[in-house]
Amino acid sequence: MNWQQLVDAQTSLDSCGGTVLDASSYPADYQDETLLMPLSHYACLSVSGPDTHKFLQGQLSCDLQKLTPQQALAGALCTPKGRMVSNFYMQYQAADQVLLLLPRDTLPATQATLAKYIVFAKAEMQAEQDWCHLGLAGPQAESVIGDLFGSAATERLAMTHADKGAAICISPQQQRYLVTLKAADLATHWQPISDSARPVNSSVWNYLDVAAGFGFVQQQTIEMFIPQMLNLQLTEGVSFTKGCYTGQEIVARTQYRGNLKRRMYRATCAASVVPEAGSPVFNDVKEQPVGNVVMAEKTAADSIELLAVLALSDAGDETLRLGDKQGPALQLVDLPYSFAN
Repeated sequence: MNWQQLVDAQTSLDSCGGTVLDASSYPADYQDETLLMPLSHYACLSVSGPDTHKFLQGQLSCDLQKLTPQQALAGALCTPKGRMVSNFYMQYQAADQVLLLLPRDTLPATQATLAKYIVFAKAEMQAEQDWCHLGLAGPQAESVIGDLFGSAATERLAMTHADKGAAICISPQQQRYLVTLKAADLATHWQPISDSARPVNSSVWNYLDVAAGFGFVQQQTIEMFIPQMLNLQLTEGVSFTKGCYTGQEIVARTQYRGNLKRRMYRATCAASVVPEAGSPVFNDVKEQPVGNVVMAEKTAADSIELLAVLALSDAGDETLRLGDKQGPALQLVDLPYSFAN
């Protein structure tokens, strides 16, 4: 049994009631519990070799000089026109190796984009199958991480690194951690972790990303957004001091000339069908879409919460609608960070 079969068997049904534990029951039913989530929708891309840091410094929006065994990074891979191919968390693995943790459906495009440039560097990349990814969130998450790794980081993107894997603090406010473990060892670790944390499925992790305002490029939205449209400048995903990288000219010009016309908002919607990433958003005034869905999760039988990139000029008083001009209305709600930052 591989790691995904193991977690599927243990998280698909509630052992008591037989009901699927997903975001449609959260936060009402178990928001005060510590939760354990298999993140099989995450892929792991390894880049290694003597030129690893130099190569990636010239390709990614984050500053690799800040990457350490105690500090992870968030960042984006862009086209020369500044359009995002993917965004990710970056984890130190060794002096000449890093791991990119990113949505699985953006892995092929990420590999294809980096492959254009890596041939000029003493570095190589490969999709790793030896690591699995788990999410932990809730009041005892820090304690569980401490038991597993000996200590737990408590600042945004701070990391605890060990031979068995690593744990990145994704959100101190949500007490949420992204854990990477050796897949071969998961069966050993699963039981003690699940003794302290309730297994639920990965839709809860996605909901927590939505609630935190952490948007990720999906397969349907590859090359649709620049980093500032997903608010990466507000969530430590872009460095404006590191120097040149692919797409940097467009990203920097947008920042310093103040000409950003779209950005990501959080919204709720009374609907029963979760929209796909890239789905259009309309308002009552214009015939053409004024934005696109980034991520969405059902939070009740007839309620959805989502992140959407919207034109600043159209995110005001007009009624926003999902899918088409007759679609369900969106209600904008606050993000946990300020656009003024």
